[in-house]
Amino acid sequence: MIFTPSSQPVEHGPALCDALKDFLIANKSTFQDKLIPDLSYIDDMAHNVNGIEIQSVNHLAENRYQIEYSYDWELFLGCSDINQSGTGHDHIRFTLDPEGQINMEYLFPDELDTSDEL
Repeated sequence: MIFTPSSQPVEHGPALCDALKDFLIANKSTFQDKLIPDLSYIDDMAHNVNGIEIQSVNHLAENRYQIEYSYDWELFLGCSDINQSGTGHDHIRFTLDPEGQINMEYLFPDELDTSDEL
């Protein structure tokens, strides 16, 4: 994902956070699925409702930033009369390189495997 700010060259810092947030909100469909964790700790039937909502983008240092976001989940088990929902909150760090490439530091495994438990 390439961020193209209105001013060139990019000057890193808190002043860039609002523009980054707007860009990430407009393009969240390209990365939001990777930010929603495995919800099986709630129940195997728990699922995300509507993607993520980006709360803020914060400057950490130099070209490093952090996204604060939330995601809604729900669980409906009609036979058991269970209807629950909730909101999770999380964050992810990313770097912005000189060409505008955003590189997120994903921490979730792509797929759970029981061999990791050995």
